[in-house]
Amino acid sequence: MRFATHSTFVFYYTKYKTQNIMYTPPFISKKLPIVGHTLEFAKDHVKLMQRGFAEKGSVFAFSLAGKNAVALIGPEYHKAYFEATDKQLSIQKVYGFVQAITGKVFFLGSHETYLNQRPILYEPFKYRKSLKYVPIMQHVIEDCLQKLGDEGEIELTQYCIHITRQVAGNAFMGEKFQKEMGSAFWDLYDDISASLDVVLPPNLPLPKFRKRDRAKAKAKEMLKPVIAARRANPEQYDDFLQEFIQTPMVDGTYADDETLLNFIITFMFASHDTTSGHAAWTIIQLLQNLDYLKAVEAELAEKFSHGTKLELNNISMLEHIYWAIEESSRMNPTADILLRFVEEDWEVGAYTIPKGWLAFVAPKVAHFLPEIHENPDKYDPYRFDTTREEHKTCPYQQIGFGGGSHKCAGMFFAKNEMAVMIACLFRDFEIELRTPNPVVTRSKGTPRPSETMIRYKRKAKMPQGFQNEAHIAQAAAMGCPHAHKM
Repeated sequence: MRFATHSTFVFYYTKYKTQNIMYTPPFISKKLPIVGHTLEFAKDHVKLMQRGFAEKGSVFAFSLAGKNAVALIGPEYHKAYFEATDKQLSIQKVYGFVQAITGKVFFLGSHETYLNQRPILYEPFKYRKSLKYVPIMQHVIEDCLQKLGDEGEIELTQYCIHITRQVAGNAFMGEKFQKEMGSAFWDLYDDISASLDVVLPPNLPLPKFRKRDRAKAKAKEMLKPVIAARRANPEQYDDFLQEFIQTPMVDGTYADDETLLNFIITFMFASHDTTSGHAAWTIIQLLQNLDYLKAVEAELAEKFSHGTKLELNNISMLEHIYWAIEESSRMNPTADILLRFVEEDWEVGAYTIPKGWLAFVAPKVAHFLPEIHENPDKYDPYRFDTTREEHKTCPYQQIGFGGGSHKCAGMFFAKNEMAVMIACLFRDFEIELRTPNPVVTRSKGTPRPSETMIRYKRKAKMPQGFQNEAHIAQAAAMGCPHAHKM
């Protein structure tokens, strides 16, 4: 059984619960003495997950250096996974490799800490607060693109990192911070990002971990006077950092300086590391699928000429771009596995997952189930069109941003940022993919495309008001000198 449909899942769950028969998940083959499947996991954890699914089905076990682990593939198992309580499945105990960067804040702290800090985590993303961020994104991104010149070549992923850092710096810390310290501050994140390692203990005396700690300490020293200035003159600021400072926690207290420093490190890391890779994959796949790109460019010509101001209430008009973002998240999720620690014996379907095991879900495998997605290996953003919405046929199928109470708080911020970036890029430039088949690399932290070169050439600006072919034809008939360049 490769995948448990809803009816099959309910049948087996009812049958085994009634008979009081529960099983430990079956182990996959090729388990080595002592190390188990650790070497295979470290080499390519996605391939291990794919092999386990092909060999044992939706639930299978493997071994990581003496620790037993279970993988759960499919919407019904995802539901059980994401709706489990923190007392059943703990995040904090398994993300030490991230905690070494962020400190013990939000879900990387204790359960009590997380619940207490939740108001600070979600306050900046409330609708009223989010209204100001889309215009900031557009201003920053258009400024970045203007500096590119009229034509040339760039490495795409690094350029996406540059843009997302500019957006994060301006939106989270303010324009003054980004201008005065942005470049020096962001350079530190190269060493911070490169330290991510799912397998090795994060406190080993290795060069990459020492570089991480030095970079983190230097970043905090740069941030301390910024926090002091904010506390002294709160009326002068209106951004994420000020929300962190002024938002009370559940217990009525406010975050101290050390906690604020960890908040900033966490948000600045999360705001660019995964978003840049996701944006790069979306652009790559558009350039690999020119028929769909034509639909995107037609939509931009109609709805997003120069001079059009994007706001939170009109950005959804870029629907072809949002569908492309969702399809890239499906095919190349930046979190290709998610992990929990089993705190107590946990019953899922016909299985009991013993206390002390590790529990994984694997978006990179689950997003390709043919029971959910038609032709899952095919690039097809229209599967997210309102007439199809394949991702809504089963809850918890699309899990690139996680799920449940720990779903990414900045998901909509990230999607909007990518939509603005992609819209401005393809409105302003003709783009050619010079690296035809990039692959996934994990050499610098989270999964991202391998080195990908693109060639760009600036288009003539389309005057506001001439937003589609009919307008262009009308402009040409009227003798507009720009019409032939549109």
